[in-house]
Amino acid sequence: MQSVGICFVSRENWLEYCRISTDIPVGSDYETYLNAVEKFCAQFAAKGGRALKIDTQPSELLAWCNERNMEVNPSSRSHYAAMRMAELDKK
Repeated sequence: MQSVGICFVSRENWLEYCRISTDIPVGSDYETYLNAVEKFCAQFAAKGGRALKIDTQPSELLAWCNERNMEVNPSSRSHYAAMRMAELDKK
């Protein structure tokens, strides 16, 4: 079974997540984001995979990206989620 991590932020952290991300305009709708995450997880599961929502704090994500001279964008979030998922698997 293939597993993938996906950054997941709470409603409370959504505005800050938008502010640090280069691809998500500030003011984007949280419900739209939430629906997209749920749809992705369901589609991945339907194909026999497992999508794990990785609780993401914007400040931690930004610090991680800054340490690697990366912008916060889809690619860096994917790498961050994969790293966090690997850490969780070790526990």
